[in-house]
Amino acid sequence: MKRKNSPPPPEPKPAAASQGTAFSGAALEGFRHGLHRFLLRRLRSKDTAEDLAQEVFLRLLRIANRTLIQRPEAYVFQVAYNALSELKLRERRSVITFDSQVADEGIEGLIDES
Repeated sequence: MKRKNSPPPPEPKPAAASQGTAFSGAALEGFRHGLHRFLLRRLRSKDTAEDLAQEVFLRLLRIANRTLIQRPEAYVFQVAYNALSELKLRERRSVITFDSQVADEGIEGLIDES
């Protein structure tokens, strides 16, 4: 028998969205300290390590089929390693800008010493 004033049942969440958040949240929460130590050891900057950990979290959210991941801890650290490698590559390829006035003063100082 149905009640007349019962509230409607809650709408189910899409499976992919709830699964993605659960996997990413559980994975990062379980490995957060180790991941932070891993990144901090390689970067030596707390802020950059936190930013990269956030990037890892975002990449985990983009995974389409999470059921294929058999070893979540290894997967999280591989994603972190890839993000770290990309960061280092970008840093090496960044453009170096010279201040011509400072360069000229340096050259003048070298000429005066001769």
